[in-house]
Amino acid sequence: YDLSKDPYEKNNILGQSGSQGIKNELLAEAQAWQNSGESHSHDQGADHSHEGDSFSVTSGIECSETPKGGNQVNISVQNGLRIITSNGIPDHEVGRFPNQGNPHTMTEQNIRFQVPANPSKASSMTSLYSGSGFGIGRPSWVFGVVNNGIKLDPSAAEAFMPRGTREKNFDWVKEALSTHINLGDDCNNAHVQPNGEYHYHGTPWGFVEKADGKSMFQVGWAADGFPIYYKWGYKDAMNKNSGLKELTSSYGLRSGNRPGDGTSAPDGKYDGTYVRDYQYLSGKGDLDEANGRFGVTPEFPGGTYYYVITDAFPSVPRYFVGTPDASFKVGGGNRPGGGGPRPP
Repeated sequence: YDLSKDPYEKNNILGQSGSQGIKNELLAEAQAWQNSGESHSHDQGADHSHEGDSFSVTSGIECSETPKGGNQVNISVQNGLRIITSNGIPDHEVGRFPNQGNPHTMTEQNIRFQVPANPSKASSMTSLYSGSGFGIGRPSWVFGVVNNGIKLDPSAAEAFMPRGTREKNFDWVKEALSTHINLGDDCNNAHVQPNGEYHYHGTPWGFVEKADGKSMFQVGWAADGFPIYYKWGYKDAMNKNSGLKELTSSYGLRSGNRPGDGTSAPDGKYDGTYVRDYQYLSGKGDLDEANGRFGVTPEFPGGTYYYVITDAFPSVPRYFVGTPDASFKVGGGNRPGGGGPRPP
């Protein structure tokens, strides 16, 4: 399979010219490695809690359903605002809903978002969480909207449940794309809220499959108005002729154990179950704490700050560098008469 274009291995290319030879070479290398004994040499005393085992943007249910209604979206600039309206129906196949992890049915919506057409950085960052920290507090903001009109909402209203109570401890918000929990996400890292709204928790595969890695690919707009791109950017952020590279996140799993007692707050090893299991490590990757950087893009040749969706944690960013518009406030700000608690 060509995993760069077909991450869910739907199109077997073994019959294509040259593929059988590549397969035979790989099989021979694998056999030689096994025979050398090296395949077992790393097992003794090894730490198997790897980041790749804890976070996945490719573990959702199969997407084989064509949603009813068809995608309807409109994006325009009016009076200094970029207005995005849609019916909430994506422009690609989705998983089957309801399913075991997500009991809701997708329905058409009346969605309206707006962002400043000329955004600027704020004096400090804004967290997606009500606690104003990283993964602390109830989900407070939707991060952004894809150009197909579907929202990017990485946070789930799931948190540690203390023993003997039904009150969730939102000091420890669960990570929606952790391999240790099941929210019924489909192959697009998306599922359906109780009101019938389909939304992405991470890399929107059905949309970014249009990206070929040969040019920067804009995914949509963040709530503060800055653009969002999919993982590729120029090697030299300010030189469009420097070639492309895959931009990497600067987050990683913490080492050691959580400080909780296992009763009122989680204990055990940092394994990616909770957002706070990860930490920002300055310089680890190409991107800053908001999973973005400043640079030139095809749409902004003079340069702009832009966010990046990565396939490694956090996938969708968790901070804004600008001021998010109220239409992205969790609780229904994106539609007339909205409000109330956010469904998971």
